[in-house]
Amino acid sequence: MSVYFLIVVVLITGIWTVQIYLRRKTDERNLQRLEATKAEGLTEPPSLHPVINPDLCIGSGACV
Repeated sequence: MSVYFLIVVVLITGIWTVQIYLRRKTDERNLQRLEATKAEGLTEPPSLHPVINPDLCIGSGACV
């Protein structure tokens, strides 16, 4: 029975190691994307600062 336990432990350790490696790789890629986005100044969504044309707005609030 201890042989089966050892096999299970080795398999779980291997899967866990692969998971940690893949997560670190993904985190590094996402960090690079975030830094590139910050460098370009694209960290805020465009909907935070809408452009309202007062000539087209009739005061109903639909243009906001």
